[in-house]
Amino acid sequence: MAASVRNIPVDVARELCADVVIVVNLVEQELKRENLQSATQLILRSSDVGIIANENLQLDSLTDRDVRIDVIMGDITTTDFERVPETIPLGEMATREMADRPARLAVPAAEYQAWRTAVNSGQNIEARLADVKYEWLRRVNPGFLQQSAEVKPGDKVDTAAISAEAQRMSALQEFESVEYRLTGNQNSPTLEWWPKEKAYGPSYLKFDLGVYGSEGGDLGFVAYGKHTRTWMNSLGAEWRNEVQIGYFNNLTTSFYQPLDISQSFFVEPKAFWTRSREDVFFNNERLARYKFSDLGSAIDVGANLSDNAQVRVGYLYARRKATVETGSPILPETERNDAGMTMTATFDSRDTPFNPTRGIAAAMEYAYVADSLGADLNWQRIELGVGIAVPVRSDVVWVTLAGGSDLDTRLPADRRLPLGGPGSFPGYELGELRLTDYWTASGS
Repeated sequence: MAASVRNIPVDVARELCADVVIVVNLVEQELKRENLQSATQLILRSSDVGIIANENLQLDSLTDRDVRIDVIMGDITTTDFERVPETIPLGEMATREMADRPARLAVPAAEYQAWRTAVNSGQNIEARLADVKYEWLRRVNPGFLQQSAEVKPGDKVDTAAISAEAQRMSALQEFESVEYRLTGNQNSPTLEWWPKEKAYGPSYLKFDLGVYGSEGGDLGFVAYGKHTRTWMNSLGAEWRNEVQIGYFNNLTTSFYQPLDISQSFFVEPKAFWTRSREDVFFNNERLARYKFSDLGSAIDVGANLSDNAQVRVGYLYARRKATVETGSPILPETERNDAGMTMTATFDSRDTPFNPTRGIAAAMEYAYVADSLGADLNWQRIELGVGIAVPVRSDVVWVTLAGGSDLDTRLPADRRLPLGGPGSFPGYELGELRLTDYWTASGS
């Protein structure tokens, strides 16, 4: 199962190579009771408790040989990103106060230079590979790594090419580290990869908490959990489960089955149940609250076009219920079958999912619902969005384009495209606008 991320990975450093560990520990002020007033503060504090316990466990493992440098941060917290320049003199002062401890580890300049020269010369590689092998693997199919490898037998490689391949391989969620060895003939060696699979796999758990609040007094809370069981067979099948509880409820289970060892093609059957409570507005006035629920299943067939792009087509069947909970029944209450073909396409070349500095993220969803496919009504809906991060000197410009349409079909009122709230129009309440067509553009 999943282990928590170590903020101070002392044990990892020891396992890799360290005889002596030098730790820089950032010490924040103790949070006072009077500062724990809002729901957001309480949620952040609850996560801090786990992080602090994890850090203390690692710090307690330090020995007399190790070096611990405590940097007193004052009122600067981990979320004060704009105050990073203020932390530099604090770290410098703390290090100077402990200068005698790391000084014991120093060697004469000539000895250090000789070691550095030997290390650098030993890393200069330029050879044509006779073979590439993958060792130490217990779950991951080596054939998958061979198919996706960018360094193959017969290639002429250097240190940069091997390092880039190691970095790409270590980004896979199955591995916690990647090592390699060159064996055999020096001019035509065999490259042996030794990827270390995570000890807590092949099942992974992820959790998240979310709070939504608006100026109009709305307050929503969601708790989210995801379980993934990887490498259930030699092709890399995954059992995926999602649970979300709060103002939007979701329970989904699916089985992702690649059809070839390179995982270029796949099939994924899915069963799901969702329920949400959503307000309906007219002329900025909240007139009713509806409960929408769906119980259904789907099956997708798709292709991974690259590491960045995927396309799916599938069949969807859902039993849809829309009932008024409070207020005036503006929308028609309904209980019907929605069934038809779906298509999704995604592309993501961003350098990081959060605050990217370059790249593009794009997604498109299309649904064709028809009585000939098992539905009670005929309608279509398409929605797409594109986000672009463009570096401009020392800044980043973010541009977002989005749009949706019913393609001139009779889209049911409960399936119209909702806008409002964070991510679309923050000036409106969540889902205040329900449209058949829209286009938006924004930048920052």
